[in-house]
Amino acid sequence: MSSTQPVSLPLLQKLPPSPTSFIIYHSILRKQIKIVRKQLGLTETSAYDKVKESLKDGSFVNSMPFECIWVLVLNAERAWAYGMQLKTEYQTNSQGGSSAMRQHSIRRFTKAAKWANFLKENASKYLDERGTIEIEAYHNWLQGTVELEREKYADAARMFSEANKVYQQLATVGSMETRARYAKRSAEIANLLQYSQYELSRKSGDDSAELAVIQNLLTQGSAAHMLNDKLEQVLEEERTKQAASMETVTFLNREIAVQNERVRVSILKAQSLEKDLQNQKNTDQKLRFYEKLLLAYGDGVRILQEDVRKNASNSGQDYVEQSRLLNTYLNYNYLMSIVKRNELLVQNILRQMSNQTGGSDKQTRTPQEVAHLYDVILQNIEEMQDLPEIDSDSQLSNDLESKQIYNRSFKLYFLAASYEHAGKSREAHALLKHTLSVIGAAKTKAQKNSELLSNLNELEAKAKKDMLQGHAQSYLEANTAQAASSSVIANLDQYQSNDKVPELIAFPPNFEKIPCKPMFFDIAGNNVELPNFKEQGQQKKGWFGIW
Repeated sequence: MSSTQPVSLPLLQKLPPSPTSFIIYHSILRKQIKIVRKQLGLTETSAYDKVKESLKDGSFVNSMPFECIWVLVLNAERAWAYGMQLKTEYQTNSQGGSSAMRQHSIRRFTKAAKWANFLKENASKYLDERGTIEIEAYHNWLQGTVELEREKYADAARMFSEANKVYQQLATVGSMETRARYAKRSAEIANLLQYSQYELSRKSGDDSAELAVIQNLLTQGSAAHMLNDKLEQVLEEERTKQAASMETVTFLNREIAVQNERVRVSILKAQSLEKDLQNQKNTDQKLRFYEKLLLAYGDGVRILQEDVRKNASNSGQDYVEQSRLLNTYLNYNYLMSIVKRNELLVQNILRQMSNQTGGSDKQTRTPQEVAHLYDVILQNIEEMQDLPEIDSDSQLSNDLESKQIYNRSFKLYFLAASYEHAGKSREAHALLKHTLSVIGAAKTKAQKNSELLSNLNELEAKAKKDMLQGHAQSYLEANTAQAASSSVIANLDQYQSNDKVPELIAFPPNFEKIPCKPMFFDIAGNNVELPNFKEQGQQKKGWFGIW
């Protein structure tokens, strides 16, 4: 290859799209590296040393400059993907992950940045202008990632800022798909840059740093992998500061003292998640927030129980009473969060049922799944009703009773639908009839709740329609069965006064049951003379029956 012909390297376009699993992405990159190495004819362990030397002196292996550069890009990307895989593992570890795993992930990020730096210093002279600036932006992004993990936020902000400028410009040219990939990378880097700037402002003692910035980054999918542990740590620090000023919570028209600081942090975390949950539009995002909310309330219950056990011997009556009320508060909110999550799952399944077609390859959703979820909701409401001091608030008790009979109506309706789906029309008709009676009782309970009343009226209309349709269907099936045996010879004692041409016989004839073994096979059985075995049985035997 002549030195005047530059190599085109659309780096981000050539890389495979990042899947949600970094394990899969790492495997894909490993296979691509194997293919490129085979093209270069380098299968020995010293292959990369040869490639690096060829880039330094310009004597490309097998005169393949693009493959020589590309195999090193894939190595950098593979090292980054492995680092992200390790980072995800220690983030999702229920015990917090090990420090060794975190250090291993930083080493892999550093390795990726070294590969990218080598390419920037040695391969840029062979690339065209776009490839040169893109490989430099790629290096700045990886080096910024390393500095962010090392908590050197000033260097990270500088690297991310330089990389983002390039990706913003590249996101304005090319095809729609190309622009979307560069815009996505730019958005990811912008979130990392925003977090680095936030940390710099905190370290400089600027109290005006908005906590909303961190909460906003947590809702961004692009920041979920890189910043999840850091963002949660910052929020935990802020909640600890707020917990110092939190003394009580209001529940059942009472002020309940919260003495344990860790319980306060859990309650503040749950309250913050509930506020953020209201701003979510996507169902999957809402379900993730519900999982975090359940963890927050569950941690509060666990910490409170540990505190009660620890202070059981030297605790007064007031402490016991306040702990009992606080335990009721936490458990009530925990169970109510499960109910709301299951209601969201019901809506999601109903949406999928309305959109699914008969030839769909996706999992078919059935009314039985909805009935099961309503059954779980009823169990949770019963547990809430059994909590201590709940019956002291008449308004809350009436609301729980209304929700209980309301959800029972929906459970019965979808249970009837599941029987109809299984072809059991008689059972479905009986359940629909029972559903209508339960709906009537639920409407009486929900007179003051317009939303529940509206949903019950809609359910009542559906139940009546389904019951009438089932009744009509059974009538048609009965008439069809009667019409199948309406030949004249089969109904000689009936006169059909219609204008149809009478059917004398059923043709082709219907199937008839016959014995498995016809009787004429045994006609000769009466004439068979069996031998007489009595003489053989009366023969004399010797002593002891031997002879």
